[in-house]
Amino acid sequence: MFETLIRTITHLVRNVERFDPASLNDPVALKTAWRPAKRGGTNFRTHRLVPDGMQRIVFRPTPASWLFAAAFVGSGPLMAALFYLKYPFPLGNIPPTMLLVIAGCGVFSLIGVYFAARNLGTITFDGVRRVYAGRGVQAGFDHIHALQIVSEYCGGGSGSVRTRSFVSYELNLVLKNGERINLCDHGNIVRLREDAARLAEFLGRPLWDAA
Repeated sequence: MFETLIRTITHLVRNVERFDPASLNDPVALKTAWRPAKRGGTNFRTHRLVPDGMQRIVFRPTPASWLFAAAFVGSGPLMAALFYLKYPFPLGNIPPTMLLVIAGCGVFSLIGVYFAARNLGTITFDGVRRVYAGRGVQAGFDHIHALQIVSEYCGGGSGSVRTRSFVSYELNLVLKNGERINLCDHGNIVRLREDAARLAEFLGRPLWDAA
């Protein structure tokens, strides 16, 4: 709780200070966007960097990511089944109320599917072929100019729907033309910085940390 509060306050202070890309003394940094490349974030560690042989390194989803997705995907059918057990009805004559319940339960499952599609792919950096590959995107190492860390304050919702606010961190590849490829959203800045530093060393590219 206190760690989350400290991170949130730190992020707000950094926003006031405004990270200046010109401080990097790199023309590519000036044409690179410094807002999140992918809106929405996570408040837990979604990926970890692990070696896969001598010349290959990969970002793999953490068990927490798999559990999060599975919990949402499975919660829809589970809630529908529990509702049916409490309020049974002939399967050939589904009442309108149950249709609404099924639709509501389906929303939870879709959230899990969306999270899985967005976060659960393995991201590979092949040092032999000198190619990055992940989520249907490929880029040669020669096109990668830098790695970038930016942060995003995820507020607590609005109106009657309130959730706990948190700061999410995003790791991106920056290409030589200033375009970015998102690698992951992440909730643990310490671990993300460790992994990003290892990846930057593997690629032989600078790490731009604006978090």
